[in-house]
Amino acid sequence: MANTNLTIAVIASGIDEEYQQSILSGIHRYAAQHHVNTAHFIAFGGILANPKYDQGEYNIFELPNFSLFDGAILLSNTFSSDLAESLWERIRKAGIPAVSIDRELGDCYFIGVRNAPAMEQITTHFIKKHGAKRLNFISGPDDNTESSARLDAFRRVLEEHGIPLEPERIYHGSFRAKDGRRAVEAFLSSGLEFPDAIVCANDTMAISAVLALEANGIRVPDDVIVSGFDNIYNARHFSPALTTVERPLMQSGALACELICRHAAGEELPRVQELNAVPICAESCGCQVKQKEDVRVFKKRNYQTIENTRHDISLCNQMSCALVECDSFAEYLDTLKNYILKLKCEEV
Repeated sequence: MANTNLTIAVIASGIDEEYQQSILSGIHRYAAQHHVNTAHFIAFGGILANPKYDQGEYNIFELPNFSLFDGAILLSNTFSSDLAESLWERIRKAGIPAVSIDRELGDCYFIGVRNAPAMEQITTHFIKKHGAKRLNFISGPDDNTESSARLDAFRRVLEEHGIPLEPERIYHGSFRAKDGRRAVEAFLSSGLEFPDAIVCANDTMAISAVLALEANGIRVPDDVIVSGFDNIYNARHFSPALTTVERPLMQSGALACELICRHAAGEELPRVQELNAVPICAESCGCQVKQKEDVRVFKKRNYQTIENTRHDISLCNQMSCALVECDSFAEYLDTLKNYILKLKCEEV
């Protein structure tokens, strides 16, 4: 496969979250192994619920001239559907192949994960194994296809078991941590009998929900059982460890890069490829599982994370001082380049 010298544009928002990091890791691994260049266009929109701020952040997506690239990979689930459609239209006009991850766009390649079967299994497990009769749901954005698929699967299982679902038992969030806390507050003030189980559309909201529950004197899993979705690092090492769904995110990223390369080599490829997700039952629903990682490894990793953060903060402070002392634009660029290399930004 002649992949050498291909350059792929990668479009994403919010790479401070593990979902994006895992997909990007898969892209980077495949690209490094096959000598593919990647150019990243990263925004941090949707964080402050400020439209003007978001407009400024998303302007970075106006930078790429897609006709200069051999392909594009869009983490389409990390920004709005309107923005995704706009990007796809520009890519289509440039005449290059594109892969959209976790959201279908036009007729470009699509890599998705089968959300519904895993969510159905988790919900069924709560009902049959743990006897849950009142179940609440914390959803992601209403216009997000994955969020909708997970909520639809949840509703389907409840209907199959004859369990009513009042509208107040569904909280419509945005996949952010704040939604877990706000959802718990909404459930507590709804006037409905408190649920036996809270099913969440992702781990970030689930962890926040558990913390909010415990702040209100509600124990997990003793008083209510909780589940997430994605099996992120914090979910695995949270206490209690989250019942969740493991998704092949790194595989999605690697496959996206591979599709661009195989397309460039003239191969005929299926437009849609879907990967399987796997439910994992853990402590937050009362199921015990054998720890996969020794606690000593966990402690060392946390310590290393703290040390790395301290080191990077120190370098950033040094860089700020050094930049202030520059007397010319050329010196400014040289100083900036020197510190960026020290910060190892190429590994983000």
